[in-house]
Amino acid sequence: MTDFATDLEARLRAGDPAAAAELFGAYRDRLRKMVRLRLDRRLQGRLDPSDVLQEAVRAERQLRLQAALDAMDPIDREILTLRHFEELTNSEAAAVLGLSKTAASNRYVRALVRLKDELTGLG
Repeated sequence: MTDFATDLEARLRAGDPAAAAELFGAYRDRLRKMVRLRLDRRLQGRLDPSDVLQEAVRAERQLRLQAALDAMDPIDREILTLRHFEELTNSEAAAVLGLSKTAASNRYVRALVRLKDELTGLG
């Protein structure tokens, strides 16, 4: 195994998201050919192999986002959900969680920073 491959494997095992992107990039053309060869002829005119690969990358990104959210403290997940998906104000989210406005605001900012740190390089 080459030094590049050994380094890449170690980074993948450590959960480095940039390593997965590098690996995918290194094999993109080969994967595209594999999809093209195996794609049902009835779909070949309507579906591009690159679209199939892009969908696989999108699915992987969703799985990694879900894993990052699952690893968070439940209150942090909830504050993000309340603020982003339910579109509550900070005051409303604080009331739902039984927190002061300041505590809710602090938790929200910390949760965003943690999530960003987890997803850095997810690209």
